Amino acid sequence: MEERIRDILSNVLGLESAVIDEGTGMDNVESWDSLNHINVCLGIEQEFGISFEVSEMEGMRTFGDIVATVQAKV
Repeated sequence: MEERIRDILSNVLGLESAVIDEGTGMDNVESWDSLNHINVCLGIEQEFGISFEVSEMEGMRTFGDIVATVQAKV
């Protein structure tokens, strides 16, 4: 699961998957703006066949947050 999420972040944000860790997030990745955040969320929804509430999307500010949220939904 983490590898699939890492791949989505890598593709949307233009990052090497190897540099994505628990702390990788909106505050320290320049390309992770609000539009790309929506693209990340949509990519994860499609990949895992789930959907997020707005409050969940707002709380997913780091790779670690995303993994925890997806784990809770699948």
